[in-house]
Amino acid sequence: MSFEPTSLPAEAAPGASNSGPAAGKPGLVYYAPILLAAFLLVSGNGIVAVLLPYRGHLEGMSEGVIAWFGTGYFGGMLAGAFLVPVVIRAVGSRWAFVAFAAMGSAAAFYLPWNISPLNWFICRSIIGLSLSALYIALEAWQNATVAGTARAFLLSVGSTIQYGAWTTGSQIFAQSVPTSPWLFVISGGLMAASTLPLLLNRIAEPPRPARAKLDLFWFFRTAPVAFFGAGFIGLSNGAFWSLNPVYGAQIHLNAMQIGNLVTAVTVGSALAQVPFGRLSDHVDRRKVIVGLGLAAAAGNFILAGAGAGLPPVWLYAGFFVTAGLMMPTYYVVTAHAVDMCGANQSVMAGAAILLLYCGGAMIGPLVASALSGVFGPGALYGWSGTMYVLVAICTLLFGFRTRLAR
Repeated sequence: MSFEPTSLPAEAAPGASNSGPAAGKPGLVYYAPILLAAFLLVSGNGIVAVLLPYRGHLEGMSEGVIAWFGTGYFGGMLAGAFLVPVVIRAVGSRWAFVAFAAMGSAAAFYLPWNISPLNWFICRSIIGLSLSALYIALEAWQNATVAGTARAFLLSVGSTIQYGAWTTGSQIFAQSVPTSPWLFVISGGLMAASTLPLLLNRIAEPPRPARAKLDLFWFFRTAPVAFFGAGFIGLSNGAFWSLNPVYGAQIHLNAMQIGNLVTAVTVGSALAQVPFGRLSDHVDRRKVIVGLGLAAAAGNFILAGAGAGLPPVWLYAGFFVTAGLMMPTYYVVTAHAVDMCGANQSVMAGAAILLLYCGGAMIGPLVASALSGVFGPGALYGWSGTMYVLVAICTLLFGFRTRLAR
């Protein structure tokens, strides 16, 4: 069986209309191998994402040290924004994904053998690098073969699969013994298994980028809404994902309740992806970004003020709704970026968004952790809400000065 890369046809030029028909474009079944690979890789990461902060807390590590694990994860993803396009240009999306997923699997297997902040920081960074390969490759596969009127819908389907995987990972944690090394083994095994769907399938690859140099000035000029949106979303979501388990421990939730809280976040995120994605395919995406930004900010501010005093079931509901408003925003921003940059630039647009998101996500946990130390656990959500207000403000200030992508 040959695995030579086969280029898919590029879509329209940058700035072209996204209102044309999607005739001849592949359906969802076409993407099954990469979606299955995404499910397996993210499930493995979902276990580690909850396990490391919780185990770190049990091991006596400070909140500041635990926050560095989140920074390392997003730092690895940031490095991937530079490295993954280079590797894709050299060997194609398939082999790039396989190589980085194997690295993430090896890091997960090694975690229980050396329980120390430095080792866990390094391994978490490597896992972040493997996830960056998934995000860039998956979005390139989707954006290269879909018309603009279905772009956010297809991205949202991929996102729903990923949040379903996060839910699976968090529930594996919730139903297991947190001190068991088998959780690390399961995580590494799922990551290793993610390589099989692409190795055993001949799905054609998206076009390789003509050049692998990341030009943020070009991206700012072409898609300013995505430029600012990705950065502020990263500042918020990086803290939100990294420190939710710590917040749960601080307000005296047990391991199962923390797992359920993370599950509420992932389920809420998953269920909201397709409706908001479909909406943004038929309504000006910039208006959707503003609306989601303001609504997500309101949800976070409510959690900041009242979350710690809520019974667990109401706390789960609050996180369910708030996450359902926060997480679709990233993929609406991504779809808007490709509208403006063109599908033939999808690898580089995705890399630019990932770089800006991860740059923010590296800083977010550290700032939110410091704020929580001064003002209490709820400050995490005050920080997150403020960032979403800035997403809405920057979209209003800069988005409507550019020509419509449609």
